[in-house]
Amino acid sequence: HGILLKRLRLFERDSAVISPENSTEASSPLPAPEEQLRHALRKGTADFILKSGHGAACLNLLESSASLLLAQLLKEELPSLPLTGFIPRLPGIPEQDTARAQACADKLGIQARMLPLPADAAAGGPDDLFTAAWLMRQWAQEEGGLLLSALTGTDIMTAPRLLPPALAADFMPLGDLYETELADLFPGFLSPAPDAAMRDSLLIRLHRAHESATPLAGLFPESELEIRRWQRRARASEWMRRKLPPRLTLRSIPGAPETPYVHRLTD
Repeated sequence: HGILLKRLRLFERDSAVISPENSTEASSPLPAPEEQLRHALRKGTADFILKSGHGAACLNLLESSASLLLAQLLKEELPSLPLTGFIPRLPGIPEQDTARAQACADKLGIQARMLPLPADAAAGGPDDLFTAAWLMRQWAQEEGGLLLSALTGTDIMTAPRLLPPALAADFMPLGDLYETELADLFPGFLSPAPDAAMRDSLLIRLHRAHESATPLAGLFPESELEIRRWQRRARASEWMRRKLPPRLTLRSIPGAPETPYVHRLTD
């Protein structure tokens, strides 16, 4: 009935490649690296959602520090996409965080949906995260929506308790980025922890370049045990990360020096 042909048109440009070389035209220089990555992030997210065939999306507004940022990006790039923001009533969540999520949803025009846990499940343990994720997954399937996750590379590398909720999602747009990268890209949205800069720089090297921890331990002798612990965790959880839902994969351009912002988006 023409449905397949309509969807095929979405695949005309299947990937966005940003070259680090100077532009041939002096009048049109390349945008700043931060603008390039913002463009890749927005385009890749919109491409996946449109090509998935879903007419709506939903996400947990309290999943991570980047949840509200992801909601903002979705409304900027796909303003007509029906978006539902879950606000789970988990034990230990400060009331101010719930109020902030509700205020953000109202400001962006997102339908906010409170998600109370069953009385026998609200025990305040890690299993509550999985219970909330399962309820969101159930609701998304009933409504035909795409369940998004705002977890980043930092979350997956350093917080294994978040893996079960991530496995319940359909798409992780921020999956290859780190807390400090997002804070630099979108100032005002995120305030990374004081130790995030050193932690993320080490994780980026270990995870993306697959370097040995030995030279890093020489640079940061007081953090040698932590560096090796991260490296062991990264290797041990690789089989788990392969089970994660699709996510944007931002990789350095072949032959170019490793930089945090100049990437190639692979669709």
